[in-house]
Formats: sequence, C-alpha cells, structure tokens
Amino acid sequence: MGMKSWIAQKALNFAKPYIKAELSVDKLADYAVEGVDWAASSATKNVSDERLAQIARGCTLGASVFGNLAAALDPASDGGRKITPAERAPLRTDMRTAVLCIVTPEKLDAMVDSACERALRRLS
Repeated sequence: MGMKSWIAQKALNFAKPYIKAELSVDKLADYAVEGVDWAASSATKNVSDERLAQIARGCTLGASVFGNLAAALDPASDGGRKITPAERAPLRTDMRTAVLCIVTPEKLDAMVDSACERALRRLS
C-alpha cells in the first residue's frame, strides 16, 4: 500500500461515521420532506385556495387508488395477483375523479390542442 492509498483509507475511515449519520433513513426522509415542501410551496404560491383544495382532493383520491391497488395486487386478495372486476370499478372511479380534480377538462383540451399543433408542425 502506497502513501496515497494509506492517506485515502485513513480519510475515508475517519469520514465514514459522519457520512453514515448524514445518510441515515431519518435524514433522507427529512431531506425528502424539505424538498417536497419547497417544490409544493413554489408550485402553489399563485394558486387560489379553492383550486388548491381541489388539487388536494385529487391527490387524496390518488393516494386512495394506490392503497386499493396494493390491496388488489396482494397475493392474499380475492383475485390474488390479478385485479378482479369488482376491484377494478372503484379504482377506475377514484382515478377518474382524481384526474378531473388535478387536470381540469379545459387543461386536457389545451393539451390535445398543443399535441395536435406539434404533430402538424412535424408533418409540415
């Protein structure tokens, strides 16, 4: 072992506990929450309370969809690893409502218009 690798090994051995402390599950969760809070605050600062309440309802429904999806895919569920028609119906209903809360029909129309314009430009 040369002097350079010996110094690197000593430095890493010294730093490792500090790195582990910064990369703990709790620290990573804190970093994630701070990042999400910053992003959400930035994205919603010009959104009305009424619209934000609608988006929050959509997110809550979306979370419910994922919970129901997890329950449906559980091997111990009625359909086992497959989603049964009975499990599919509430998933679709909640997903549809969540999408409508988050992405308004007007926004969907604008997205279609924009996509068509881009397609026409590419074909020209």
